[in-house]
Amino acid sequence: MRRKPLLCENMTAFGGNVPGGFAEYCRYPAKQVHLIGDLPDLEAVLVEPAACATHGIERMQIEVGSRVLLFGCGPTGILLAQLVKMNGAAHVGGLTCEWQMMG
Repeated sequence: MRRKPLLCENMTAFGGNVPGGFAEYCRYPAKQVHLIGDLPDLEAVLVEPAACATHGIERMQIEVGSRVLLFGCGPTGILLAQLVKMNGAAHVGGLTCEWQMMG
């Protein structure tokens, strides 16, 4: 482990610490919203998670026969698991947590 923090304390991460594109409702700055043109909605919603998963697979440098454990089985994690398998991993596992509000 490199022990590098994923997010700074003051960062807004859509889908991380504020509702993201898979939320029923979310609000984004206009400069971060792009027209999807003729792309069907069911494909358009996967553009960002697929981009994140692709970036992840490029950084991972999977070796054929590797054993991989993914943390997070949301849309991005599921896409990343498929890419990991396609890139030669022999075993792929995933862990996820279900968070509940206390109160």
